[in-house]
Amino acid sequence: KKKAGKGVCLKHYFRYHEKEGIYMKKFLSMSLAALLVVSIAGCSSTEEPASSLPSASSASNEAAFGYNTEIEANLTTWTWDTGGVDLEMSVIQKKYPGINMEYTVVAAEDYLKKVQTTVASGSELPDIVNADGFWRGKLYNMGILERLDAEPYNFDRSTVFDYAVPYMVTEQDEVVGIVKPGSPAGMAYSADLTEKYLGTSDPDELEKMLPDWDSFIEVGKEVLDKSNGEVKMLSGYDELYQIIGYQNDAPYIVDNKLNLEESIGPALKRMIEMRDAGILANLSSESSSHNASYNNGTVLFYPCATWSIRWRLQENDPDGARNWRLMTPPEGGFNWGGGAGCITKDSKNKEAAWIVLREAGLSTDCAIAYMNELTWFSIYKEAYDTPELKSFKLDYLGGQDIVDFFVRTIPPTIKNRACTSNDAAVESAVALVRTDMLTNTSVTYESAMKQIKNDLEMTIPGLTE
Repeated sequence: KKKAGKGVCLKHYFRYHEKEGIYMKKFLSMSLAALLVVSIAGCSSTEEPASSLPSASSASNEAAFGYNTEIEANLTTWTWDTGGVDLEMSVIQKKYPGINMEYTVVAAEDYLKKVQTTVASGSELPDIVNADGFWRGKLYNMGILERLDAEPYNFDRSTVFDYAVPYMVTEQDEVVGIVKPGSPAGMAYSADLTEKYLGTSDPDELEKMLPDWDSFIEVGKEVLDKSNGEVKMLSGYDELYQIIGYQNDAPYIVDNKLNLEESIGPALKRMIEMRDAGILANLSSESSSHNASYNNGTVLFYPCATWSIRWRLQENDPDGARNWRLMTPPEGGFNWGGGAGCITKDSKNKEAAWIVLREAGLSTDCAIAYMNELTWFSIYKEAYDTPELKSFKLDYLGGQDIVDFFVRTIPPTIKNRACTSNDAAVESAVALVRTDMLTNTSVTYESAMKQIKNDLEMTIPGLTE
């Protein structure tokens, strides 16, 4: 295994004493400590450099936990996003040059399994692990992570947007992750197509036209008629569920009982209504046909998170030929993604790890770098008071102000359910139904709910009737 920081052996670093926030050398005798205390008290200077003084020095002269700019540490992490880590560290090292990061690339789909097998084997986890996707809740609730809204970290929830907090907490409502780029989401649309079929490309006018999903269905029928059945409102069940399924904050399980009617039921009903209305393109979101639909003029609307501009719109329509814009979906925005960094309990570099998480997710400097380099959005509210982030108009979106959209417009409309250990099981069960609906037009609300219920009763232990 490679060591962080070439030529540096971690064994020779001073041990960090977490409660005091200072470094202590091993094997320091009590008599020497006492002698040095007397020496410091009686002299205004000493021939020895300050860094060699032991822990008996005055606590008032020590930097607060997480703010020691002279700290040195070689951190380790596993990540699927090397570009994001490189960008963060390039900013952080300007203030904390002694912190280095070694990363091992682990695909997101393999991440949880790697963590679980490492814990099961008694092997060492990195200082920082990352959480994302539907497996986030499982990782959060394994009991392997530091609580960040308690001593010595003292994360303050009021400093971040409310929509991010449910993606940072355990089932006991303890913060264990810091979401770095947030992922508020709305809808993207082709201005050319909406002008042609809806008579306007103005987002305000479209939001008035489509305030709810009933209106969306009725307008979709009109578009279907005007286009001779060629143009659909959304690409398929995956994209529809991504919006409606996550506009709902009802928990999947309440008191060990499935709460499917409240949590999943509304989205399933809309999926069937839109299928029967013929306004969905019946494409899997992972298919090449779905990707091609961004350019062939057959779909009007797509779910669009902050990261989707780069990885969905520009990836499939690099020249912006379809003239893209953003709008609030019927009945509000939703959250889609938002990777979080976590400190493992076994980390020997907790202060340095906290500096990295705090600076990456809760600093104006990284917020500016995210926006300029990756069009990502920090969850740190104060960052948007700085002149550089008051506004950010994107030519690709016809000069639309994405800060106004993703910071001021969408977040107040988001409803997020907190992450749980069962999220992946629920999403898997619903995904099977969505896949079935692509080819099986006889799927009903009742049959879908029964299938999901049966699947979850087999995969989630401890459920009661």
